[in-house]
Amino acid sequence: MEAGFQRVLDRLPFPICHLHPDNGPEFFNHHLVRFWGTEITGLTLSRSRPYQKNDHRFVEQKNATLVRAYLGHRRLDTAAQCATLDALYTRMGSYYNLFQPVLHLTGKEMIDGKVKRRWDDAQTPYQRVLTTGILMPTVGAGLAAWRGRRISPCVSRMRRNCPSPRSASVARARASRPATEARPARPTRMMLHTFRQ
Repeated sequence: MEAGFQRVLDRLPFPICHLHPDNGPEFFNHHLVRFWGTEITGLTLSRSRPYQKNDHRFVEQKNATLVRAYLGHRRLDTAAQCATLDALYTRMGSYYNLFQPVLHLTGKEMIDGKVKRRWDDAQTPYQRVLTTGILMPTVGAGLAAWRGRRISPCVSRMRRNCPSPRSASVARARASRPATEARPARPTRMMLHTFRQ
């Protein structure tokens, strides 16, 4: 757990001022409090309200678009599967943080019984963090150099999809499933989006 916390600190280009974990004991526990209380001075800690999943809505929506779309709903917890997931998430992080623009909801209002939403201009997370002005000049230059060293978005996406756990550990697990449990494969939303491109 502490190794995972340290990876977060090493990868973030900005300081952490506030921590808001989930309420489950696998997230909010003595190890978390001890590590973050020691590593960061002045860190504030809060927790979600019980049974209010919308308190983590921005994280929860990524479980569908960035996790389940690639991995499905099967449990992956062996050492080999975790190592494969770490490698996959590293490549996904490069693509989605550097090259994938996203829209942010800026407001919504009810007009004639219909909700009209307003969005800002699409930007990548990399562009958004640069416009905040919170980065030190050396950190900003380092991010720009790191982005310049990344391969093109299309090649990055192709290479990222190839070594996924679905083609290795998950495929073996499905092959050992009894025939009565076999289900036809259905394309996910992410796969359909890739096909359309």
